[in-house]
Amino acid sequence: MLTIATCYNIVGFALLHGKEHTFDKSMRTAFDCIKKGIDHAEKAQSAGCDAIRSRIVLSKLQGTFAAYYLMRKEYGTALEYHTRALREREGLIAEDRENDQYRIMLAFTYRGIGTDHFYLSRESNKVENLQLSYINNLKSVEQFEKLYGSHRLETAEGYNRLIGTALCLMDAVSEDELKELIGCSEDELIDNIYSRLEAIFEFYASCGVALNGEMADSLKKLIALTNKKIARGQFSEEDAAFNA
Repeated sequence: MLTIATCYNIVGFALLHGKEHTFDKSMRTAFDCIKKGIDHAEKAQSAGCDAIRSRIVLSKLQGTFAAYYLMRKEYGTALEYHTRALREREGLIAEDRENDQYRIMLAFTYRGIGTDHFYLSRESNKVENLQLSYINNLKSVEQFEKLYGSHRLETAEGYNRLIGTALCLMDAVSEDELKELIGCSEDELIDNIYSRLEAIFEFYASCGVALNGEMADSLKKLIALTNKKIARGQFSEEDAAFNA
């Protein structure tokens, strides 16, 4: 049952991330595959088949289902499935805290939950969603930093998401509210994310990566953050021009 469930997950994931021209048909087929995979994984779990592998496979299918709903812009349902995956993965971590596979899966789940809340914040205009997006993206980044350090694509992508949420949060609330929401001042947050932006560009430079979408996004964030530092008197315009 678990092998079949894994196969359904692979097919569903491939259909979601493929370049099919018949997108709607691919999405319907992906839904069917992921649903069947979850059914098989849950039956295997209920039957007591290989408890650890059952939880791993089920959590992967739940994560793939969350991706499906993200692509459909059904962010509340995506969050529901990411939360289910989180419960499985936190259970695995609780039993083996040094297992790198579990920690990687957990980091991706935190990132997924952060993404869900970010998009929910756009729909609801609720600061709480931005707060939860920041907190979960930070948890994800901290896991990747422990596993890989700062010079790794997974970490760099996490930095981009964390910084984007932080900038939105700073625009949405006062300094006092910010400190209450995430436990640090705006100055501390700016310094924190500025250092992580520097790490992103160091990573890209070390890889010789051209200015792709992810790096272009980082550059926009760097400009926005530099403007904030100028406005707060942390940078002069001459300093900013020199650093550019």
